[in-house]
Amino acid sequence: MIMQKNGYSDLKRIALLLCSIFLTSALLAQEQQTFVALQDTVAFSYEWTRDSSIDIQAGDSIVSNATIFYGTRYNFSEERHLLIAFGETNNHYVVFAKYFKPANTEDIFGEDIFIDYPPDYRVGHGVLNIPIGDVDAMWVPDYYADILSAQDRARLLELRPGLVNLIESGHTIIYWYEFPSSDIRNGRAMFFNSAIKLGIGANFAVRNIRRTDFGYIVNCVVSTSDWRRPWEFVAALAGTAFWDAYHPGDAVTLLLFLDGDYLDIYTYGTDIHVGTFIRVGREFIAQYQSLIRTNTSDLTNVVWPARAEGSTGIRPRVALADSALLQAEEVPVAAQVEVAIITTIEAVPVEAAVIAAMEAPPAAAVENAPATSAMPLWAWLAIGGGALAVAGGVVVARGKR
Repeated sequence: MIMQKNGYSDLKRIALLLCSIFLTSALLAQEQQTFVALQDTVAFSYEWTRDSSIDIQAGDSIVSNATIFYGTRYNFSEERHLLIAFGETNNHYVVFAKYFKPANTEDIFGEDIFIDYPPDYRVGHGVLNIPIGDVDAMWVPDYYADILSAQDRARLLELRPGLVNLIESGHTIIYWYEFPSSDIRNGRAMFFNSAIKLGIGANFAVRNIRRTDFGYIVNCVVSTSDWRRPWEFVAALAGTAFWDAYHPGDAVTLLLFLDGDYLDIYTYGTDIHVGTFIRVGREFIAQYQSLIRTNTSDLTNVVWPARAEGSTGIRPRVALADSALLQAEEVPVAAQVEVAIITTIEAVPVEAAVIAAMEAPPAAAVENAPATSAMPLWAWLAIGGGALAVAGGVVVARGKR
């Protein structure tokens, strides 16, 4: 039996103690990174035996070992934020990631990708109604649109079958769709100047941001506090090439390609397609939450995300007998461009030429994983400035003038 003490269970206290120990090892394990405050804020102690805070002024710096996580800003708080942990052994503090930027970054994120997320609130263990907060937009995996348009939450289990294991026995049974890790936050992405979150279990400390014609090039480090084992059956990136190739503490450069409400993410050098995300609005968020939690939704007022040229990628629901119609869909514009170029240059390899032609990323962009050649040619076109030419049998990238 778990005894209650001062309103909190012994189990919760043990969990927080283990979290503090894990933070200690993570903070000691990685190269230090400096972040600068963008505004006045407060750092909260994350020690079990300490209840203190530090006032931080705009322009002040903190030093972290790439320890980024989503959790509470102080013991027993019910607020959830994306946080940076810093400090020394037995003297850890956490701050809101969205209030900081890397000390030597070239650029910062613009409104085309940054969303000022409010905190989430936990209202009880296993309680169904855990609000996302008062937010008008959100980045989520593109397959969320397929799930919502089909109005079938079981499709989520096809992609994340491990979610079905989220069942607790005892006095009450909590089903997979009642857990917070099954709702829209499972794959929600955040892009702050100091930290990036790509769903549950995938956090990054940002080293440098460079704005480009196609979006952003971001040098970062996989958070040293990412717990792969507990989240491997529910995390949005679990089982992907990225998840298998990169681990806590690894350096990685992310290429962020913005196309209207769509965002494709690749890794530089290893050429892994991390995923496609979409920017969705309040009604989409509300109806997706309703679908997962209650298996009901109303699509009347949902605005579907669209690419810059206007396509939404949303297929109308069809009967099984009519599924052959899907085979006659139009080929996406990007794919048409890729096929046309490959036909013209007879599929001459372009990756090495484009990399050589583009401005080299900062030295911090050290890669730690094998190549998978997942990046399409149109993406290399974007990096190279939008033009390719054949010269002596070699494809050369021509930058914009």
